[in-house]
Amino acid sequence: MAPADPHFRESENEPGVLNFPLQRFRTSSEKGSAVVGFALTVALLLLAVLALFNLAITLHVRTVLQDAAVEGARAGAASKAGSAQGVEVATSRAGEFVTGNLAEEYARDIVAHVTDIAGVPVIEVEITGPLPLFGVEGPHVLSVRAHAAIE
Repeated sequence: MAPADPHFRESENEPGVLNFPLQRFRTSSEKGSAVVGFALTVALLLLAVLALFNLAITLHVRTVLQDAAVEGARAGAASKAGSAQGVEVATSRAGEFVTGNLAEEYARDIVAHVTDIAGVPVIEVEITGPLPLFGVEGPHVLSVRAHAAIE
């Protein structure tokens, strides 16, 4: 019994099993389309990987700066010195934390001061640093702030 489709033929080794010929029928307009499809897919995949890398670096920098601000505020508030020395301790500790984990350019703008929040004296540490975004327009500055109650 002959199959209805002329592209199929019955297998010689296994009767009743249909085989499709290995040769693919392509028109001349489809030649090279696999290469173009591969190039477009690789470009899109590379863009996604670079965006993910960019996000990871940015989150790392933000986390380190936030931790440095918290650590500086805590150290300044816990110091047994007066307000002026507590501010110096906070600035120094935050700077050490940043330079220990990131490049020195991230520790250039560290500001600490004593303020009141709801009547409680606190040391506030603010760190402003560059935001490492590659190929993105806009502000490339990240600012984080932390507070700690003076003991």
